[in-house]
Amino acid sequence: MPIEILKSRAAKVSDDFPAAVEAYRQALLAHRDAPPARIARPEIPAIPPTKAVPPTPARGRIPGKPGKPGKPGRKAIPAVVGVAGTPAPTADPLIEQCIRRVPEGDNGRDDFVADYVLIDD
Repeated sequence: MPIEILKSRAAKVSDDFPAAVEAYRQALLAHRDAPPARIARPEIPAIPPTKAVPPTPARGRIPGKPGKPGKPGRKAIPAVVGVAGTPAPTADPLIEQCIRRVPEGDNGRDDFVADYVLIDD
């Protein structure tokens, strides 16, 4: 059953309400058909292990320096390609109410149908 919308209320939302509803419907269809955005994290290179620093022997009355232990290495972290979605377009709530989502249309995907009636008040 279509939604009944008063013309005076529709005029407050847009001067050309049917065109605004159709533009929103086309935006939803374009969003449905758009490929997802790609987000890539580049590869993080490996870090080789560092060698231990041997202690410095004492010379005369000057004390020697203690040695430092080496640091372990790290394996490379491979690049990650993720897929991020983009948010669906939005419009005035009155315009959004006029669009009905029909699951699994003739092309195998959800379809969006304008389902409203303007009532002259």
